[in-house]
Amino acid sequence: MTTQTNHTKLIDLLDKAEKLASVFQGGYSGHFLSAEEFHRALFDSINKFKQGDKSQLDKLHIWFLPTSC
Repeated sequence: MTTQTNHTKLIDLLDKAEKLASVFQGGYSGHFLSAEEFHRALFDSINKFKQGDKSQLDKLHIWFLPTSC
């Protein structure tokens, strides 16, 4: 698989995750005060990544670790 294919597949998966996160409410994760706050941060981070900000990958990776947000 090429890097571009991986990039496209990752964006597709992140878009699906963002849509899933958008339906949750309340809660507390230790870093975010609510599911809505996490959704806003996820949405912003994905958009920055789509615009070429590769530094967002570290943040996204941490958020999606099994022991994280």
